[in-house]
Amino acid sequence: MERPPADRITQAELSHLKAAGEKSKDAIVVYETAKRSVLAKVREGLPVEDGDLYPVLSTREEKRVTNAEIARLMGPEVLEEMRAQLRPTVSESLKVECRAVVAPPAGPAEPETAGGLGYRRFSRAVNHFAIAALAILATAGPARAQQLPTGRAEVVTTEPRLGSVVANAPIPAEMHIRNEGSDVDGAGLCVISSILANGMYQGVPGLESGKGSELWKRAKAEPGGYYPEKLEKLLKEVLPDEKWFSWEGEGTDLVRAYNAKGYPVGSTTNTGELYEGKPVHHMISDAHLDEAVACIIDNNDPGKYRWVTAAEFARRFPDGGKGWGFVWLRLPPGLDDSLYYAAALLLASAALLLPSNLLWLMAARNAYRASTAVRPS
Repeated sequence: MERPPADRITQAELSHLKAAGEKSKDAIVVYETAKRSVLAKVREGLPVEDGDLYPVLSTREEKRVTNAEIARLMGPEVLEEMRAQLRPTVSESLKVECRAVVAPPAGPAEPETAGGLGYRRFSRAVNHFAIAALAILATAGPARAQQLPTGRAEVVTTEPRLGSVVANAPIPAEMHIRNEGSDVDGAGLCVISSILANGMYQGVPGLESGKGSELWKRAKAEPGGYYPEKLEKLLKEVLPDEKWFSWEGEGTDLVRAYNAKGYPVGSTTNTGELYEGKPVHHMISDAHLDEAVACIIDNNDPGKYRWVTAAEFARRFPDGGKGWGFVWLRLPPGLDDSLYYAAALLLASAALLLPSNLLWLMAARNAYRASTAVRPS
């Protein structure tokens, strides 16, 4: 996601350009990012990021880059290959009419499950109940009112809750992964960092050791900057038997649908307070998304939970016109049943002893009911 080397184009981009170019007459390369943005970064010595060079998949406005600029930014060999493959005319530029590659499905893909699904769903609900109960006992007093986010502002917490809202996928801080650059080209590994943290929380086999996992080691030893096709190739090599789902789209409905079932979702974001509101090409872990608020775990600032309004999350989701979501199709392992009953008893006792904590009991009960609701068909 962060940045490929500025002197070459990715193979996925080239394949899109070739496929679209075969249907075009004039053959002028169309890019989503205005050339002035790319050239300004080059002049200022800033990294040219993946989103800057990635070709338009769906757009209403054409941005043209001349042959000379293609040769300078991506290398003369790329230009020559494009010329040979696209059979351009003698015009000054190449033309490619880019098209959507991945259409989001009608609804969330469901994992294949064996027996014991009821227990797994029940155990996931236990997480919500237990976290709420233990949070009350830890505070031992009137429930602390926390300001909900408004507008574009963020509210930062050190635990996966905000007031009465407990994150649907409360990834513990010790499982957060800090983003690093590739050992090959220094390009960031935000995509790998996010899906690694999610996978550790969900119990994906092979990811238990975090940065000691084969997934992380392979990513560090290869060029950074990930997009759907590149990630797919890596996962097929490292985790060929693990089920996952990746999609591109404009809305956040799928993010919310998966998250409501307890799945953390790797989601693109185009800005944030960490970046002073400036545009970025980045992936985070979405720990919670409902009709009101979202909880973000940013791998550039692990150990914290950043809460924003659902509207602000939706505004940040698109990266170059479309957002990208990734989810492991494996429910996180739950807590032991005995802990559930103990937590429920303690929570009820706390609510009786401290009437102000009754809100917590109601919130945890609602989370339990939502988690054990019948799956939509």
